[in-house]
Amino acid sequence: MAHTIIYFCLLFFVQTHIVATHTWEQVQQLQEQGDLEQAIVLAHHLHAQSSGFSFLVQEKEIQAMRQDVGMTGYQSSWYFLWAYFISWTWWLVIVLFLLAVLVYILFRYKKISTRHLVIFCVSSGMFFMGFVQKYRLSTQSQGIIIQKKCPIKGGPDETYLSVDFMEYGQVVTVKQEQGAYLFVTSGIQKGWVVKDHIKNI
Repeated sequence: MAHTIIYFCLLFFVQTHIVATHTWEQVQQLQEQGDLEQAIVLAHHLHAQSSGFSFLVQEKEIQAMRQDVGMTGYQSSWYFLWAYFISWTWWLVIVLFLLAVLVYILFRYKKISTRHLVIFCVSSGMFFMGFVQKYRLSTQSQGIIIQKKCPIKGGPDETYLSVDFMEYGQVVTVKQEQGAYLFVTSGIQKGWVVKDHIKNI
């Protein structure tokens, strides 16, 4: 029993380390390419989504990158995760299903023990969630996806817009004296959003 627990702990650590390291490398590549806004978003999610990743990305590093572009309250869309998720997951599900059938047959005919069956099920689930976490982090740098064009001025230097937090699919109305901007987004915290990252329709 003890070595089974140790196995799962090692598996979790390796999975977390691979995901975090890969995502942090993406952050550094974005910085080298000069795309600080995208690097900020990815680093923010890497730091905030899981406490296990905080040893790689410190909050002060994220704040320093934010200050470079004057950026606050910026998050991304789960729509891009879902679009990517359905494009690659089908084959992974099939492989896991076939492996599950094989393991069940072996278990049925007493070729493997109940402990091995449990280890397989938990390991498969952890690796599957590791893939989801990896691609969720790597695709969460898309930002705001829709803007309704309106003749309005923005924030302090007319480069930013003030918004409130809303869930994906809801409409965020940014009220100004001369009109309103409408957004579809996954979640924008209160603050200023860089207008350059808003795609016109």
